[in-house]
Amino acid sequence: MHVMAIVSEEKSAALDLLYARFNRAAESMGGKAYPRLDAIAFRSADIAIPQTEAVNALRVEMPGSFVVELAPDHPLSIGNVVSVRAVRTHAGGRKTDWTTTFEGGEWQVARVLLSNDEIQKCLTPEGPPARY
Repeated sequence: MHVMAIVSEEKSAALDLLYARFNRAAESMGGKAYPRLDAIAFRSADIAIPQTEAVNALRVEMPGSFVVELAPDHPLSIGNVVSVRAVRTHAGGRKTDWTTTFEGGEWQVARVLLSNDEIQKCLTPEGPPARY
C-alpha cells in the first residue's frame, strides 16, 4: 500500500473519532448531527491543475437555530496534521470559528488535549474560551 494512502486512512479514522464525539455531545444536548461529504480544494500553490478532494464533514444542528459545520481545513492527502474548523452560526449570523488539530494521535486545541467539555461548549452560541 502506498504511504499516502495509509496517512489518509489514519486521518479519516481520526476524523471519524472526532465526529463521533461531536455526535454524542450533540445528542446529549438535544441536537442532531448529519454526516456528509464536502469537496475541499487544493491551494493553487500545491498543484498545477485545480482540483478538489472529497472529505468527511459533519453538520450539527442544535436547539435555538444554532448550527456548527465541521470540516477539514485542507485535503487529507497533503500535510502531516489534520486541522478541522468548526464554522459556528446562530440564527444565520456567524459566530467565532473554532479549530482543533490532530497531532501525536490526539485531538488538541492550542497543544492541549481536546476535552468533552470543550466540545459541548463549541455546540453553544457562547462557545469555548479562546486558547493561545
